[in-house]
Amino acid sequence: DAGFSLMFTSNRVADASNHYLVLTTSKPNKSHVPSNQFNTVDASAFATVTRLGKGSYKVTYPLSLQPGNGGILFVSATGSVPRYCNLGGWDEPDGPGITAARVDCYSRTGAKADSLFTLTSTEGDIGGGASTPLTMSAWRDSGEYSTDYSDIGARYHSNGSGGTDRSRNEFQPGRSTVLSDNLLPSLPTRPSPKIVISPYLNFVLVSGYGWNPWPEEPGHVATNLRCAPGLTQLDLFARDATFEVQCYDPSGYAVNASYTIGAVLVGLAG
Repeated sequence: DAGFSLMFTSNRVADASNHYLVLTTSKPNKSHVPSNQFNTVDASAFATVTRLGKGSYKVTYPLSLQPGNGGILFVSATGSVPRYCNLGGWDEPDGPGITAARVDCYSRTGAKADSLFTLTSTEGDIGGGASTPLTMSAWRDSGEYSTDYSDIGARYHSNGSGGTDRSRNEFQPGRSTVLSDNLLPSLPTRPSPKIVISPYLNFVLVSGYGWNPWPEEPGHVATNLRCAPGLTQLDLFARDATFEVQCYDPSGYAVNASYTIGAVLVGLAG
């Protein structure tokens, strides 16, 4: 048994002004164009999946579907076979105008293995509005414990309310936190005294992350570590959110790791 987060979005509600695409593969051992995919930019354009080797895939987007090197990604293994998948970043491996994501999948023991997967990419808020801010950060964990937060300033990063995100490793293996300041929109209040009447539901997604996406480039590190969201704390008055992440190796031992994190925060009062 396990807790889990499940995100569902309809192609009828995603804002076309924000590049957003989701696809689910149907052939784990072959290159193909998944039939189950949609995007918010061009209904006639499709992303393609190229199998690079056992458990390794390149998902290529026409530039119209996603700005070059822009946006944040999440991946989940699908199907009944016990698998998990991580991200390897993305880049423009075939020249300007072509953006591609790297996906690496593993068996439960951490060995490379073919897998079906669902890949989600977004340039900004999934809902396109301030009522559903979405913050995402691709963070290379330094592995050093600290009492201070350090700024996240990578290109693979967006904050729905225009604030900044900071991260730090906590004083136990595998546990880190991301502090997103000014994430929440202004809250509705009663006239006087000011009492918050709009708490938030929050949904957190985490994918393991290993950089660089293409094996022919120096520095490629495909990670088989697994990460999951932990406790989320919301400061409704300061409009901040703190997200905890726990990471493990395939055997279940807590270890520091890199990951991509996203949080959908929804105000109950609209």
